Amino acid sequence: MSYAMKKDRTRRFLLALRMGVPIFLLLITTVVLFTLPAALNDLVFKATFLSVSIITIVYYIFYLINQSDSSSIIDPLTKTFNRESIHGELRQYQKKQLLNSISLIQIKNVYEINNHYGYERGDYILQRFADTLDSFLQSRGDRPLIGRFQGADFIIGSTLTPEQMQKLLTEFQHKTTSLCELDIELHSAVSLSIDDIAKTIEHLYDTVHQKASKDTRRSVSIQDIKNLSAFEQEIIDAAKRKDFDFRFKPIKTIQNGEVALYEAIIKLRTDSFGKLPAKKYIPVINRLDMEQTFDLGITDALAKIMRQKEGFALSFNISPFSLRNEEFANELFETIERRGAAAERFVIELYENKVYHDIAKYKKTLTRLKGFGLRLCLDNFGAMNASLEYIKQLPIDIVQFDKEFSSHLKDPSYRTTLKAFVKMCKEMEVETVLKWIDKPWQAEEARELDVDHIQGFIIGKLYSQNDLLKE
Repeated sequence: MSYAMKKDRTRRFLLALRMGVPIFLLLITTVVLFTLPAALNDLVFKATFLSVSIITIVYYIFYLINQSDSSSIIDPLTKTFNRESIHGELRQYQKKQLLNSISLIQIKNVYEINNHYGYERGDYILQRFADTLDSFLQSRGDRPLIGRFQGADFIIGSTLTPEQMQKLLTEFQHKTTSLCELDIELHSAVSLSIDDIAKTIEHLYDTVHQKASKDTRRSVSIQDIKNLSAFEQEIIDAAKRKDFDFRFKPIKTIQNGEVALYEAIIKLRTDSFGKLPAKKYIPVINRLDMEQTFDLGITDALAKIMRQKEGFALSFNISPFSLRNEEFANELFETIERRGAAAERFVIELYENKVYHDIAKYKKTLTRLKGFGLRLCLDNFGAMNASLEYIKQLPIDIVQFDKEFSSHLKDPSYRTTLKAFVKMCKEMEVETVLKWIDKPWQAEEARELDVDHIQGFIIGKLYSQNDLLKE
């Protein structure tokens, strides 16, 4: 039996005791009432007392049952902790200094299982998976806290170190390739920091879903984690030095051929590993909770460049973790203002695979940034990500279409879809950018589709910082 079920059983037992106490007291009182000579002649009093007592007890029991349902700690499907209770359990473990690692593991293909075999089969897979995971970890000497975060995502709190947990999860993934005669695909991540539980879980969720989107079955191995320490330190040092290598892609307006803005491509210079592209350093920055510091450093460096020359705008990517923080919005604007650059010249690029659960909070922070004068751009619009939901609910100024549209401009389906998106954006007064335009015929297609701006080799080369300032 899992720890969650044992704890829920204890909770139900205590609830039953609470229900039984008033019934027991009523029985004792009734016996005493009917045995005392003074009470024998007052039948009306006895009847009234019993009636009121029974009604009170019924309502009390009904209240307890209702409270039990509303305060359940168990996910009804998987019998693990539910989303609310797993946070509380992790905090209790942390207070007792028992919590050494937090992990998230996901069944990537449960959606396909539901579609092909029905939701009952998918639900059964989730039940079996939770049992199998708990049994496996207990057999390795752990007493894990397992909770269903959402869908097929499970949070694991453990007394094991991150390295030990990563090793076990890798072993589990190699052994558990099928359940109920159906193949399953698993992705997992282990956090190296557990100070802020809510943020740790959010990071793990994004990390696992980014892995899933790349369609890889491997988690980072235990050896990889050990070797990352020197690599991580170099990234930390380079970020603190603000040792960025900038290249700038021009984005031109189709109607007049003028550069509308430049997109900043950012690499990080390290001593031992050379210039690192974003796909190398961003996972480390995220894992070490350095997003806000890193993003402010980039903003500061770009603001210094923009102060040296007027007449152009820059777009660059900022972590969604940073953008959802109201204090960061203030610090971002202060950084730009301190360097004497105009906020109106900055365009912030947003990109997420999954829709953030508190969209209202996200909108509030982004609206604050727009109030400072910054513009917002959705990157990779129309791909399998959150862009369609975000354009409906967030204050977006620009969309950059996914490169698949540029690659399939002659495909009727892609072209029709792109045409509809462009029309939608026009009606919403949102500017459109088609990237990866390398050939004249692609530029002509973009013109016919009424796209506002294009980017690609046909526009021009990548500019270095010096080239940009001389342009």
